[in-house]
Amino acid sequence: MRILIADKLDESVVDDLERRGFKVETDPAASGEALVARISDFDPHVLVVRSTKVPAEAMDAGAIELIVRA
Repeated sequence: MRILIADKLDESVVDDLERRGFKVETDPAASGEALVARISDFDPHVLVVRSTKVPAEAMDAGAIELIVRA
């Protein structure tokens, strides 16, 4: 399962997810159109955000099954 973290999140979270076998990428600078492009490229199953607004286009840009607001 691929997880895209699109906000700053403690590195220990990323380490824990990777230890559990998830493929994790982080891009805390992604927002708006850049976030949509990043989703298209990585095609994550899960998108994790904190304060980043997720545009409607992001929902159609990949195979996102879940958006988590951390």
